[in-house]
Amino acid sequence: MDRLIATNSVASGSADTAPVSGTPQYATSGNPATNTPATVFPAYQYNALQEELMAIITAGGITADRTNNAQVIAAIRNVITGYFTGSNQNLASSGYQKLPGGLIIEWGIGTLTSGTTTITYPLALPNALLGFVAFPSGTNITLASTSSNTSSATINGWTASSGSAAPNATTFSYIIIGK
Repeated sequence: MDRLIATNSVASGSADTAPVSGTPQYATSGNPATNTPATVFPAYQYNALQEELMAIITAGGITADRTNNAQVIAAIRNVITGYFTGSNQNLASSGYQKLPGGLIIEWGIGTLTSGTTTITYPLALPNALLGFVAFPSGTNITLASTSSNTSSATINGWTASSGSAAPNATTFSYIIIGK
């Protein structure tokens, strides 16, 4: 896709613009029986569609290419993929995924040898811990939430503690949801 290259086309500064007043309506093919003429597709409307498509291509990091008619879909895929890659994720065994809108999902693995183990999240939650679940692989484990830095509204981790009979190196996995 690229901008129009045609006889009688003009530079952007000379392009037709939308009317400043009027009622937005829909096009018609016309009806000869009722003397209703077909809608003439105005140049400003063509320009608006062209610029909307060019904005998508630009946002997707693609250079316009008049020989490629798949650039809009490629650009949309690039924009969507950008929300789920790069600094928005860490796919390690203890990692996270930031979602559009601010929701964060984190996961990890911890080992409890005896007493308590403090788990620090892979990514400090900027606003709040909404919930967590832990999956111990042994028995006799109690998991309790703690906040390390409530004064700045950052929740950094939680504590796993053993019951009265401390297990030997109990491994557990966890998932937290925050924002």
